[in-house]
Amino acid sequence: ALYGGGALLADPHGTWQLAGFTKGSELRFENVMAAKAGTHVLRINYYAGPTGTATVRMGDAKGIPAKLSGVGMWGATKPGDALAREILVTLEKGANQISLLADETLPPIKELILTFCP
Repeated sequence: ALYGGGALLADPHGTWQLAGFTKGSELRFENVMAAKAGTHVLRINYYAGPTGTATVRMGDAKGIPAKLSGVGMWGATKPGDALAREILVTLEKGANQISLLADETLPPIKELILTFCP
């Protein structure tokens, strides 16, 4: 993965998170291999923090907006709680590029998981 902006930091669970992902930052994965062309679910796992919007782009295709909700009102969600956002993306068979572009400051990113929809 290539990233411009933010820093990899230890998270509360002894693994890693991408924190400090501000407007204009990009996280890009090259050569994401798909056995079949079609629709996939991209799950963005993150920790509650500031609410932010990102754009997910597959290669040069038009971006898909993804709002990452932050800390909830009335204590429903606290800073550091694990949250997820799922979006449908279309991949070509073979190598693909996936980019996550920060439209504004994002909460800390834990991981991105891609699953094929049969």
